[in-house]
Amino acid sequence: MSVQDNIQKHIETMGHSIIGVDAEEDEPPFAYTIGLTETYDHPEILVFCLDADSAKIILNNVISEIEDGEVLSDGMYLSRMANLPIAFKAIPFDAAKEFACQAVYRYEDSPFTPQFLQLVLPDQEGKFPWDRDYSEEMREMQPELWSVTRH
Repeated sequence: MSVQDNIQKHIETMGHSIIGVDAEEDEPPFAYTIGLTETYDHPEILVFCLDADSAKIILNNVISEIEDGEVLSDGMYLSRMANLPIAFKAIPFDAAKEFACQAVYRYEDSPFTPQFLQLVLPDQEGKFPWDRDYSEEMREMQPELWSVTRH
């Protein structure tokens, strides 16, 4: 069964699929959703700096909120996930496509045009990248795709 067949099966049975990607030499681990666009008319979600299992837990919790009617948008915070606040930032398609390859491939010839949100995690002090004194180590693990210039 191909990757796209697996994704199709997950979307048909659960409404979404989650792809986890392990860290590489100069890239942090990340995960992203596929299927939120077509199932819920909701942006796909991309998260960095978590191993695949942790990312899937958080993304599935976020998806449960979406299934319950929550509409996530740029600048929104949720505080009921994993005992820490998380934020969401809209990211340009060109920045997302570098990471969310299978999502881009799925929607390439479809009537759906996905938008993407980055799930942004705070550092150990609870600060976000746009806060003063945010952890530089965390900044390296969590690319700020929302700040990429749109084309």
